[in-house]
Amino acid sequence: MRFSFRQQLIAYTLAITSVISATVIVTNLAKEQQQIVERVEEKGRTLATGLALNLVDPVALLAIDRIKMLLRSAVADADVAAAYALDEFGLVLFGAGEHALQRGSAIDAMELVQPASKSSGASVVRTGTTTKIVHAVRLADGSTIGFVFVELSTVGMRALQIAAAYQSAMLALGLLLIAAVLAYFLARRFSRPVEELVQAADMVASGGLDTR
Repeated sequence: MRFSFRQQLIAYTLAITSVISATVIVTNLAKEQQQIVERVEEKGRTLATGLALNLVDPVALLAIDRIKMLLRSAVADADVAAAYALDEFGLVLFGAGEHALQRGSAIDAMELVQPASKSSGASVVRTGTTTKIVHAVRLADGSTIGFVFVELSTVGMRALQIAAAYQSAMLALGLLLIAAVLAYFLARRFSRPVEELVQAADMVASGGLDTR
């Protein structure tokens, strides 16, 4: 089947618009994904640092109620899956969260304990949708008396990303429909002289030499 010049022009316009829309959506989603990961990590670092400072006296004095209160306050944040106070060996003293480990248990990010003990900041590891952070709890003289372990999830923020992606897709669909309408009228306007010229050429070719 042979397509007219107008049909081809409309098809090309829609194809170009579709590619541009898809590229913009994919680029924005990738950028948003990276921003989500960075925001969660920054949030976790800030939380772990704050907990490490606030837990110095409670851990040193083994003030159980105060430790539990601080940990429960941390997990009140929807993005925080769990928060733990660890002893100087990296084992659980107390924890808060939906599936908190028992006292004396080893966390599933023990590889972060050693680097955290030698760093003034936090040690971080990302696994799938989870960001795990360990920060040392130190006395004024710099000696380490324990650690803070915080586990954050990006699931909540990714739900917002999906909603944003849906809105972007609807916007792209709207733009595509507008492009289709514009392509039709533009193609109709610019293709008419070409189609008339083609018709005239066909008539001349068939013997109509008086065609204008």
